[in-house]
Amino acid sequence: DLEILLPEQVRVRHSDHFTKYQTSPVNRSMGSSGMPLFGRKKDGSEFPTEISLNSIDTEDGLLFLSTIRDISERKKTEQRFNIEYATGKILNQANSIEELAAKMLKVIGESLKWNVAALWMVDEKVEKLFYVDSWHSSSLTKADFDQVSHGLSFSSGVGLPGRAWESREPIWIDDVTLESNFHRLPFVNKSGLQSALVFPIQVDEKVVGVMEVYSYKINAEDKPIMEMLNSIGRQISQFILRKQAENELLQSEIFNRGVLNSLTSHIAVIDSSGVILAVNESWKRFGNENEVTEMHRAGIGSNYLKACQEASKTDDMVAIDALNGIMDVLDDKRPIFYQEYPCHSHDRCRWFSMRVTKFEGSEPMVVISRLDITERKLAESKLIRNNAELLKTNSELDHFVYSTSHDLRSPLTAVLGLTQFIEEETNEPDTLEHAKMIRSRIKRLDDFVKNILDYSRNNRLDIKTELINFEVLINQLINNLSNKSEKSNFDFRVNVDSDVPFYSDGERLRTIFENLIGNAIKYCNPNQSKNLISISVKTSIKQAEIVIEDNGIGIAEEHQDNVFDIFYRISGLVPGSGLGLYLVKETIEKLEGSIKVKSTIGEGTIFSFTIKNLAI
Repeated sequence: DLEILLPEQVRVRHSDHFTKYQTSPVNRSMGSSGMPLFGRKKDGSEFPTEISLNSIDTEDGLLFLSTIRDISERKKTEQRFNIEYATGKILNQANSIEELAAKMLKVIGESLKWNVAALWMVDEKVEKLFYVDSWHSSSLTKADFDQVSHGLSFSSGVGLPGRAWESREPIWIDDVTLESNFHRLPFVNKSGLQSALVFPIQVDEKVVGVMEVYSYKINAEDKPIMEMLNSIGRQISQFILRKQAENELLQSEIFNRGVLNSLTSHIAVIDSSGVILAVNESWKRFGNENEVTEMHRAGIGSNYLKACQEASKTDDMVAIDALNGIMDVLDDKRPIFYQEYPCHSHDRCRWFSMRVTKFEGSEPMVVISRLDITERKLAESKLIRNNAELLKTNSELDHFVYSTSHDLRSPLTAVLGLTQFIEEETNEPDTLEHAKMIRSRIKRLDDFVKNILDYSRNNRLDIKTELINFEVLINQLINNLSNKSEKSNFDFRVNVDSDVPFYSDGERLRTIFENLIGNAIKYCNPNQSKNLISISVKTSIKQAEIVIEDNGIGIAEEHQDNVFDIFYRISGLVPGSGLGLYLVKETIEKLEGSIKVKSTIGEGTIFSFTIKNLAI
């Protein structure tokens, strides 16, 4: 019986159609186009068919010849072709990942005649898959699947999407209800979904997402379908990566444009011919708001080099320098061109800077950056005026101090002479004591005035270089200071190691040694049986290293950081002005040297300093 080959739902219609065919038999082919025809297998399953029906007129009457062909493979091939064509069209036309997901899920689900399709994307920051979107046939509401999938995430190897991610291969499951590693099993059992197909979306070894498809029927594994979907997954991945890169580039461009537009600098990019390709808002705004030269009004599309050339025809040196500088940077003759120039408006004075640098790209371009430096220029001008006034004031004050100090020494010397005369002419003890007190006070004042003169001379006079004989200089000072001191019992030890000629300022060196040796004498330790003062000098072609050491009363540690400060005095028991060590430090620094102190109370003090050999 022929009807055994037909599905039950079409058997009645087949009988009617065959009766009509017998009355008007015409050779025909059915099933290849138009309404699809299906046959029935022994197990009751259906398959697509193509039927050829022919009539043959014989002596015994009409005979009918029917050929039934199984076209399952052809239909599958057509199905795969249609899916590939539709997905390719979507990939070419989609403008976003969201649009791609919605259309791709629908095409794959409907073309396979399955019931659910869903997309999961990898979040690289947390290395997990997250639900993105889904498509559903009319037999299942989208809300049901969304509700169970939203909030879920899968690590690599976990759940059906995670397994496809880990294996990087498609997975076909005939009956998903039998799976143990499936997190949405209660929903599947309730909804009646059975077969599942999951495939990774990947480029090379990088998986960016996973797509899953479900059917209410149990479907046997289809290798060609799996291979096709695996290929489609790679195409989808390329689209996603491209769109992600485009979005990142767009965001980067938006960010960069925002940064450029937030700058107060006027920025433009020009090509090798001088045409302005891009400008920021500051450049536009300045050109629109100011009546300035053509150089400053030039906008996108205009030629900046031609604007400079036009301005240079009027002997505008700013334009000439700018034109030459830009061309030099374009021709790689210099890496950077920079100039500062006035650009005054009708109501105020202004200055700008221009900086031109090469723009790294496929074509030679440069970036021009202009900046309003008016405030800096005004501040510099004010600073120059203030400095000039300060130098003038300092010079006048220095001259006043020098003149006054010099004038004071003359009457002081006269008073000292009168004091000496009194001491020589009288034998009265009280008068001699008073004269001694006067001499001490006058000498203290004279030392103070002398230090002021030395300080003024150190600041006022240039360095006078001469060949230095340290041994002669030091011994002369020792003799001079010893004769003036009322104290005795000193043991001076001088060691000079000078194998190379040493040049410096003799007067300034005399001031340094006089103060340091004088302090060693002045602050000797009365409890010592012998007051030792050691002076060592070692010279080289670069510098002299000098150490002056004594076994005097010493300097407390808390004072050692301040002893070189002006007017700083440690003790009031011994007379002093507080200028000596300050003058020593200033003079040594003038001679390109440095000084340091090391001291212990009751044991003594060491001053060590270096000065440059001015022969080099």
